[in-house]
Amino acid sequence: ATLDVKKFSAYFNNCPVLELPGRCFPVDIYHSKTSMRLLDSEYSEVRQTRIPQLEAAIDTVMRIHVNEPPGHILFFLTGQEEIH
Repeated sequence: ATLDVKKFSAYFNNCPVLELPGRCFPVDIYHSKTSMRLLDSEYSEVRQTRIPQLEAAIDTVMRIHVNEPPGHILFFLTGQEEIH
């Protein structure tokens, strides 16, 4: 993540700033062909939670894990409900 270092330091009484260089890695981006809106409407009367979206996302991650070469998967969740 990046931020305005000068503003950050000034906010914390001109605290010292440490610079830790990072590295960039190539990233492949995959998009689902199924709209999450369809999942929402399909389950809206049955469930008032986002569980169908979470299940679809986990299925996608597992599909990538099984079918793609070894590597890392970064999986973002949309809200606190899915994390807990």
